[in-house]
Amino acid sequence: SDNYFRRRISYSSIYLCYFLMGKLRLIIINFLVLIFLFPIFDLIVSNFFLKVDGFACHKIDKFYYELKKNCDGNYQFKSSFPFNKVYTDAYGLRVGKNRGKEKIRSNSILLFGDSQTFGVGLEYESTVAGILNKKFKNNVHNFGMGSYSPSVYLYKLQKALKDGFEPNKIIVILDLSDVIDEGSRWIKYKDKKPQLK
Repeated sequence: SDNYFRRRISYSSIYLCYFLMGKLRLIIINFLVLIFLFPIFDLIVSNFFLKVDGFACHKIDKFYYELKKNCDGNYQFKSSFPFNKVYTDAYGLRVGKNRGKEKIRSNSILLFGDSQTFGVGLEYESTVAGILNKKFKNNVHNFGMGSYSPSVYLYKLQKALKDGFEPNKIIVILDLSDVIDEGSRWIKYKDKKPQLK
């Protein structure tokens, strides 16, 4: 009878281990699916459903796009998102509506990234740059733009340095869509601005 209980306990332990391993495996699979499906979803949405032509403050040529300088316009990421006012400064960077005061270019913070950094669907004051600007007294420059990638960040940084920016800090916000955008959307030419494929 003692042997019976030992066997029964060991079978219960084995079943419990299989059960827990199954749950852990399910959690890991869901996590991996989420990590890999988001960039694919982002790529599909940005390539097939976004119509760049309707963006009021976007300066678009055949192989490159950026924000227009000194622009006030409406921006809508896609039809399910609200319209937001977008304001840009003399450098074509997104700023708040009270942009009358010229930003300080020396000892500043340069912020690079894609749509997250730009602040898609948000008023400027709610974006990463807007929040940092409150803390650092109008000394943060938002170089973020939807579907930009590391090649474009490097080009924009080099251009900013030539324009007289003297950063104290450079912050680059990356996500998995940057890998996809870098590999499938942009071509980097030596000493020239990147171009869309």
